[in-house]
Amino acid sequence: MAADRHVRLSLLFSGLRWRAWSSLAMFGVAVFATAAAAFGPIELHSADQATLDGILTATPLANLGLTLLPSTGQGSTASLLGAARSAPKPPSGRPWFGPPITTEQASFTAAAAGQGYTDHLTSRTGACAHLTMVAGHCPVRSGTVILSTRSARALRLGVGEPLEAVFGRRAHRASLLVVGLYRPGSPLAPFWWDQNYFGFGAGSPVSPLLDDAFASPATLRTVPPALVAALVQVPFRAGSLSVDSAGSMTAALSAYEQSVARHDAVLASTELPAALDRVVTTWHTTATIVGVVVVQLVLLALFVLYFVADRTAAERLRDVGLAELRGYRPRSTMAVALAEPMAVVVAAVPVGVLAAWAVAAVTASGVFGPNVGASPTPTAMGAALATGVVGIGATALACRQMLMLGIAGTTDSGRRAPTQRVVGDVVVVALAGASFFELVASGVGGAAGTRDNPLVAFAPGLLALAVGVLGARLLPAVLRVAIRRTAHSPRVALALAVRRVARRREFAAPVMLVTLAVGLATFAVVGWAVDRRNQGVADAFAVGASRVLTVEVRPGTEFLSAVRASDPSGAGVMAAAVERANDGITLAVDASRMPGVVSWPPGLSRLGAAQVARRLVPPGLAPPVEIRGRQLEVTVVADLHADPAPQLVVDLFDRGYQTPERLVLGTLRQGTATYRAGLSGLCPGGCRLVDLAFSWSPPVGSTAVGHAVVSVTAIAASLHDTGRWTGSPSGVAVSGTAAGLTASLTLSPFAPVTLAPADAAGVLPVVVTPSTAGPTLGGGPNLVGLDGQTLTGRVVSVVPSLPRLGADATLVDLGTVERSLSGPFTDVTTQVWLSPAAPAGIVARLRAHGISVVGSDSVVSRQRASAHSGVILAYRLFLLAALAAAALAVGATAFGLAAGARRRGPELAALRAIGLSAPVLRRSVWIEQALSTGLGAVLGVAAGVTAAAVALRSVPELASQVAGPPLDLGLPPAVLAATVAVLAAALSVVAVLGASAVVEAARLESLGGSPT
Repeated sequence: MAADRHVRLSLLFSGLRWRAWSSLAMFGVAVFATAAAAFGPIELHSADQATLDGILTATPLANLGLTLLPSTGQGSTASLLGAARSAPKPPSGRPWFGPPITTEQASFTAAAAGQGYTDHLTSRTGACAHLTMVAGHCPVRSGTVILSTRSARALRLGVGEPLEAVFGRRAHRASLLVVGLYRPGSPLAPFWWDQNYFGFGAGSPVSPLLDDAFASPATLRTVPPALVAALVQVPFRAGSLSVDSAGSMTAALSAYEQSVARHDAVLASTELPAALDRVVTTWHTTATIVGVVVVQLVLLALFVLYFVADRTAAERLRDVGLAELRGYRPRSTMAVALAEPMAVVVAAVPVGVLAAWAVAAVTASGVFGPNVGASPTPTAMGAALATGVVGIGATALACRQMLMLGIAGTTDSGRRAPTQRVVGDVVVVALAGASFFELVASGVGGAAGTRDNPLVAFAPGLLALAVGVLGARLLPAVLRVAIRRTAHSPRVALALAVRRVARRREFAAPVMLVTLAVGLATFAVVGWAVDRRNQGVADAFAVGASRVLTVEVRPGTEFLSAVRASDPSGAGVMAAAVERANDGITLAVDASRMPGVVSWPPGLSRLGAAQVARRLVPPGLAPPVEIRGRQLEVTVVADLHADPAPQLVVDLFDRGYQTPERLVLGTLRQGTATYRAGLSGLCPGGCRLVDLAFSWSPPVGSTAVGHAVVSVTAIAASLHDTGRWTGSPSGVAVSGTAAGLTASLTLSPFAPVTLAPADAAGVLPVVVTPSTAGPTLGGGPNLVGLDGQTLTGRVVSVVPSLPRLGADATLVDLGTVERSLSGPFTDVTTQVWLSPAAPAGIVARLRAHGISVVGSDSVVSRQRASAHSGVILAYRLFLLAALAAAALAVGATAFGLAAGARRRGPELAALRAIGLSAPVLRRSVWIEQALSTGLGAVLGVAAGVTAAAVALRSVPELASQVAGPPLDLGLPPAVLAATVAVLAAALSVVAVLGASAVVEAARLESLGGSPT
């Protein structure tokens, strides 16, 4: 037994030494196959970690941390801190959550120089470390506070002076010593958890809001507990969560929320599970993309391994002879002959895993970021082992037929293919058809957590292989026509080539291999190019414009007018406001500037951006009536038939402070009279006239009906143009004369009769998405106005998704919807959208007009941030797979020519001996390669294009957090043409050089003698 084992090993090592180049080629292909199989899972694990880090980094820390509030009443800080101490922790490693931040807050009022102010007394853990002190020091003792510089200026206070605060409707008074002044910071800083402690100037002019006054916890304890609201926030530690512990954290958070609610009466809230849901969705998308790429590449590598083994099988016939001489039976002889290729593949498995790990580890920091590494996961090990097993089977299958011929004592390699080859062809074609049918029926990608059909992931590769099989089997039949036409032809090279290709089985494998390689390369390049094109469109659509600034508007500044003034040309700056309410999201944009700024990709709607913008502005609206100055005067000529006389009231809307104002002008008098009201403290930046109202209050129980005919001769211009005015209720008759606006009024004790400018739309033109397009009681879709009121819209266009906001929002014109305001913006984020044509220094221009930038988002920043995202990195594998497939096609073609050179030497030498010249033989070999490799390239391009057209519709194209625009899955002609040209050039060069080498190797000495 030992002697037999020694003989087998001796034969194995001798064969490896004698066939070193063939063994190295097979080893290299096997290493590539196992490395590709292992690299996919290793890269996927790193990409998943990069995705997790990227999404958590992009999510505000306030959304990731725990917010703890008492579930009933005011609660106590002690119970909140107790709940914070029991926050979820991992079994080992870095804690998920950091030290808690405690905030206690009480509202108070103060006054200075006859002006009242509203403010908050706030104690927040670590606040002083995030405030810029300009005078004094942070409050430590009870009864001390610090004010912002602008709050101190408004209250006319300095360091060392007392702040007289009144809490809870004068229920509690306190004299607080000002010990320091701070400069207000950005409310968007992570420490403030999206809460604005610096809301100076908000509210109404009657009682403006000041920046928060910060105090020590001891100071808040002097305020009655019923007036103090407390909360505890537990920040999430960035970088503390790994891919392997994400699932356990989700479960721990769910159990924690239930536990503190039951035992501590504390409501714990966090958006971390929602962020993790987005992560899982992206993981699934990335895994699908990586699977599609890696599976195709491994399939190609295994086929190349089969090709190499098939081309070198004849070299092992000597091993068969040696085994037979030693008395081995056929089965043992086969084992001896197959030991070499199997040993090569087995040795390649650990090398491939190590190579994949090394490449992933070296590139991980540059590809995924400095904090992401690479490790050989169990999935990677299993994939490599499975590939090795299949590789062993492929080499055994490739070698078995030739070796069986040697054992049987014949070398007739040209006999007809056995039945199992036909069966194999049928199986390949059937699998390709089944996978494509499944692809069309269900697609590759699915919802997170679903299981995909593995057959579908093979679809592009199986299609290319099936096309190659059909092409290889049909080629001889097609060439029979060429054989008849080239009979007795002077074109000797062509005649030789078509007969050899038609009659020799060895040309079938190159056709199939090149078809598979070129098909996968074409599919991969097209997939990468389509993704790049769509990703650029999606990034711009997700931002909304080239750049979007989140801004704060100084109280008293009219937002829309200020933005327009910052860029009078209107080329690249647009005002926008986003209202997020529980019952809907409204995006209001300056429609006049929308076409040049908003990202509105082709195919988003039937109408282009310019047409949509025009339809958002209702025609025929009167311009607003502006009221400015120190005093309002109204001249009215009245013919009264009412007792008592009605009251005359003017309703205004302060557009800067967004507050309604009412001026009571007094009792309407018979005849001509001028009514005046002071505007001191009102409308500092101008007001919009809402209406002129006539209120009538007859005695209770009176059945009298009041009438009046009024002519308003002084309050605004264009009073004679009745198209610019309207009366309410609808029965009011309005007419215009040279003297002014005349109206006949029927007075009602239930509601005032009004005369108003016709400057507001009763029904707003809107662009909706399918989820917001449904009819309502008002006959059209409801939308949320910027003041939180419900408005009725009229649909002018339906789009699948809106820029920046996605598939659940409504688009309106900002100027139009502002005319419907009855109060200040509610839950509104003000933004300024910029195009690439925005003027330089736009931030400074906006600041000069009362608008300060507090945040920024841009296409460039998103592309930079997403450079390490799992989906982007997964699609880069498409390009890498294309390069690898092309390299395998070229390398396999070169190897096939080199392997055939030795085998064909005597044949070509004999042809030279009978008088055929080297150029004729060279052309003959060129034509052979053109018929086999060229056919494979043509079929591969067709298969790759077909696979891209079908499969890319099911492969997840993008993993955007908001719904994006329709995907453009059209084939990129320029990229496709360049790919075909490069592949054709590479294969042509190899064919030309290889053909020359084959002919040069055909020396007359190989015939066993020299001519006489």
